[in-house]
Amino acid sequence: RSRRDANIVISLYKNVPILKTEQNNNKEENDNWKITFCRLFDMANDSKLFKTYEDLLEEEYVLNGNIFQNKNKQYLPLYEAKLFHQYNHRYNSYKDVPIENRFNVKAYALRIGSSDLKNPSNSSIPRYWVDTNQVNKRWPSEDSWSIVFRDITNVTTNRRTSIFTILPKIGIGHVAPMFIPNIKDRKLILCILANINSFPFDYCVRQKLGGSHLTYFILKQLPVFPPNKYYESHYINPNICLYDWIIPRVVELIYTNWELQEIASELGYNTPPYIWNSQRRLIMESELNAAFFLLYNLDRKTLCHIMDTFPIVKRKDIEEWKEYKTKITILNIYDKMLLSKETGLAYKSPLNPSPAHPSLCHQFDKEENILVIPSNNRR
Repeated sequence: RSRRDANIVISLYKNVPILKTEQNNNKEENDNWKITFCRLFDMANDSKLFKTYEDLLEEEYVLNGNIFQNKNKQYLPLYEAKLFHQYNHRYNSYKDVPIENRFNVKAYALRIGSSDLKNPSNSSIPRYWVDTNQVNKRWPSEDSWSIVFRDITNVTTNRRTSIFTILPKIGIGHVAPMFIPNIKDRKLILCILANINSFPFDYCVRQKLGGSHLTYFILKQLPVFPPNKYYESHYINPNICLYDWIIPRVVELIYTNWELQEIASELGYNTPPYIWNSQRRLIMESELNAAFFLLYNLDRKTLCHIMDTFPIVKRKDIEEWKEYKTKITILNIYDKMLLSKETGLAYKSPLNPSPAHPSLCHQFDKEENILVIPSNNRR
């Protein structure tokens, strides 16, 4: 859209390879992440497979979380893109939407509030459910979870354009395609998730997007760090590799609900879900964003320019905090990380306890048979 934007995007491509190069006569194939895509259910063509809340109640199914069950069968939620956001698979819900509004042309879901997000048993309720056998039949990999993203987006009206998160093995509509890295080290998936949810990556998406769909061919040509990058150390913390610095932050951000317990366990986090804490989440996301601004080799002036190309993020921040808090927080952390480069001392996070510390989890009181929030997290 401007010469400045063009120069910034060119600089991104100079430092970072694209996600995937298709093999042709002139170039060798480049596919560091061995990415595949999948649309699980078509919301129109597969509609005969879907059941509504009322359908399943009439058939005497019982709702447990957001899964309907009876003695012999279960129906899994069918997720649409509007139900999730970055690092959050419980962004919106149809739970309290009247049935007459649930299925009209402009069907809307309601935002899940902070108090409900703090409840690890609270689930996002979809419009439709689908038979588990159908999900198993179509699921494209042996994994029980996947990265998904919002296909439909808009540069001028949406707060963010690149919106990715992790979902367990459930029904997923075609406007939320699966983004599947085929790599042995499953924890690396959290690293690429942090990359593709970052502001520098999102900025690049906005320069490439001409319509309202984030298509596969656009994603393939975007600059994404290869897996081996995360095994390197960085001046953010030269004592550990990026892998060990990024993963705890992403785990705490995504694992706030029992539905992701199996995923967390597979990744080595055998704890109850982490407590939803908005203040900590802002800092962790800002740390990840600041780190990727540095990894993409973008200076402070360019950071400010990129953050100013997200006017809705800015407007929402000013409405809530009277200042562009997201930008200010990222800048402050960025400056501290640059100081680490100058001094050789590791960046010191303001987070206490450290990301994904067990004390941040919901704790189970066996005597009362309830989950309790540790005293240092009651906010």
